[in-house]
Amino acid sequence: MNTMPADWYPDPSGDWQVRYWDGSVWTQHVQTGQFQTVAPLEAPTLPATETLLWQNGEDHLTTHRAVLRDTFAGSQLVTVMLWTVARVEVRPKTNEVALVVAYRGYGGRTHWLFKNVPEPDQVGALAWKWANRNRRTYLPQG
Repeated sequence: MNTMPADWYPDPSGDWQVRYWDGSVWTQHVQTGQFQTVAPLEAPTLPATETLLWQNGEDHLTTHRAVLRDTFAGSQLVTVMLWTVARVEVRPKTNEVALVVAYRGYGGRTHWLFKNVPEPDQVGALAWKWANRNRRTYLPQG
C-alpha cells in the first residue's frame, strides 16, 4: 500500500499554501508564508455578504476587496477587487503587504501596498486565502 508520509503538502482546499497530513488524514494545521493557524478542511465558498477581515485606519481587507491608500496618486483611497489579485507578497522588514494584480486585459498598476501593517504575515495569509476564493468564484477555470 502506497501512503503519503506525514508532512506538509499543498492544501487541497486551495485556501492556504500548505496543510499538514498526519499520515492518514488532513489535519486543521495550515500555513501560508510564515503564518500558521488552524482551519477546518472545508469546501471553499465565497460568502454572499461581504465581511471585514482586517482594518488599520482607513485601510481594510474584506472577503471581497482591499481598500488602501494610494500614496502615488495624491493619497486617495482605492479599491482593489480580490479576484484581480494573483499573488500576495509579505514584506515583514517594512511591515508591508503587497497585492499583485494580474489578469487578462488588465493594463494598469500591478502592485498595491498595505503599509504599516502590525502583523503582515497574518494579513498576507488572509489576503492570499480570500484572493484565491474570489478568483475561483469569478474567473473561469482552465
